[in-house]
Amino acid sequence: MLALCSEATEFREMFEHAVIRMQDVCVQLQDQEAALLDLCEVVAFAETIYNCCRLILKYTSKPDPLSRFLCSRAMTSVIEDIHDGLDHSIRVFRLLNTALDCRCQWKSDRKRQVSRFKDVLSSDAQVNCGLFFDENGLMMRKSRNRAKEAATLLMNELKNSSDFYDINGLEVVQGALNRLIRICGLQAPSLPEWFVPRNDVEILDDHTEDEHFALSASAGKTFDGRYKNMNVILTKIGVNQLKSFASRWYPLRHPRVLGLYGTCHIAEASMGLLVLQCFRDAATLLEVVSISRYRSFMWQKLYEVALGLQYLHERNVIHGDIGRNTFVIGADMNAKIMGFERPRIEPGWCA
Repeated sequence: MLALCSEATEFREMFEHAVIRMQDVCVQLQDQEAALLDLCEVVAFAETIYNCCRLILKYTSKPDPLSRFLCSRAMTSVIEDIHDGLDHSIRVFRLLNTALDCRCQWKSDRKRQVSRFKDVLSSDAQVNCGLFFDENGLMMRKSRNRAKEAATLLMNELKNSSDFYDINGLEVVQGALNRLIRICGLQAPSLPEWFVPRNDVEILDDHTEDEHFALSASAGKTFDGRYKNMNVILTKIGVNQLKSFASRWYPLRHPRVLGLYGTCHIAEASMGLLVLQCFRDAATLLEVVSISRYRSFMWQKLYEVALGLQYLHERNVIHGDIGRNTFVIGADMNAKIMGFERPRIEPGWCA
């Protein structure tokens, strides 16, 4: 793993220090009786190692400095989570913590990383690396879409993630954005309130380490995911539908309406992902009330979904696809309205 870290360029030291800590934990565990180790904690430690390996491979696969920079905030946060996982393993296995200053080291590595990005992204050639132009100097359509996406991500860093950066980091973001707009002849991107950067969303299903698996899935396909340390459901949707869908659903905030955290694009595909509240293991209202012995419970759940529908109708929102799977009850036994396949707003209409 250490050899692989050397290919991580701007992240080299940050990855190396995490890997060295992992190796130290492994060495100390070898001296303990295997039968005395908690199997669940061993599995948790193995997951920490797996997450670190996956992160290094993901970063080293990024072909150009701008792509690496755009994923750096999310990856830096994951590395911090990896250190938290190692701290937990050291504590439960009662090991010697040989890296008591890892937090200070992480901050030092972060400053070094920002300095490297600042140097490399100060060059026009590095900012437009991976973008292709025709013989007339005009940017290819696919490259132009990629440049627009990069500009949108940079704008998001300035508007929604500025508290993550120090003054030098913000200079890198602003400088890269200005340079990209100038080189590619773009307009400053507008950022909808529901925008979620693709790098902030992790797809957890099998096969999806390769993003092309998500790309090949059809619209309506759902994946388990993580977003801001929360379990979420990711639903695939056509980009042409995404804007109208999000503009209607995102503002809805009610305990009886399934929440939409935001939407994101998948790479350069003509598809997007809806980032939804997790409703895995939820049963339909019909399934639950049919096995309940208590009529009061049935009426309580019907009342809850009625409150959700009333909330929608007060805002002139028509669900558009009510059916037997529309109303669900989660593990917390709360009823919610979901399945907004064709939501729409009817001006002046109210139930």
